[in-house]
Formats: sequence, C-alpha cells, structure tokens
Amino acid sequence: QANVVSLCNSADSWMIVPNIKQNHYTVHGLQSGTKYIFMVKAINQAGSRSSEPGKLKTNSQPFKLDPKSAHR
Repeated sequence: QANVVSLCNSADSWMIVPNIKQNHYTVHGLQSGTKYIFMVKAINQAGSRSSEPGKLKTNSQPFKLDPKSAHR
C-alpha cells in the first residue's frame, strides 16, 4: 500500500510526492497568503483511487508564539 500526494499552488505548479507509506505527510515550504489544492491517490492491491481536491489558503502572516502568554 502507498499514497501519492499532489499539491498545486495558485500558479498551477504541481508538486507530486510519490510512495508515502504512512497515513500522514507534512508539507514544508508553503508560502504565506497562498492558495493550494491538495489531492491524495491511494494505491493498493485492488487498484487506486484519488480523493476529491482539498483547497486551502495559508495565513497571510506567519504564526508567532508570544512567550509571555504561552503555557509552559
């Protein structure tokens, strides 16, 4: 069993991450204030099936933790 993750930014530039064995994946390097489309294709002995596209937009400003108010 494996999964293939595909993601596209608003410039229609697709990135494909093949052969993911886990049921999760962290995407690094996303740009703030950018729209992305994600799709997952599951592959196993019975064949393959793609998910519906998931759309999201990253926050326009990076998250900053305030050390004065953070729980310790």
